[in-house]
Amino acid sequence: MTGPKVWLEPVAYTIETVSRKGACRSGIQTGDAWLFEWNTPEGFCPKALVLVFPLMIACECGGDLRERGGSSRDTIEFDCPDGEVRFRLSARRQVPTIASTQGGYIEKPSAG
Repeated sequence: MTGPKVWLEPVAYTIETVSRKGACRSGIQTGDAWLFEWNTPEGFCPKALVLVFPLMIACECGGDLRERGGSSRDTIEFDCPDGEVRFRLSARRQVPTIASTQGGYIEKPSAG
């Protein structure tokens, strides 16, 4: 008998706050971090999401963030639209083949 299945996104993202110059309306502090898979995590700046979303889609399509100034294929730093906060986006590809951007169902790990 197989267990319940959960959806595995093709790419998971971590966004970390690298630095902060001044005031942030969202209250973001240096060292804050968020894990993105499907939903936007609570507390992440909606204005910064507008900037990072196209980078996330590029990763899901097999893109290389070095083409946008990143330090590696899966890592890039960017400033928020207000210029007050600097973030680092790190992508973790979870699907074995780059050509597959569909994600897929996997067996849910059993507790214990």
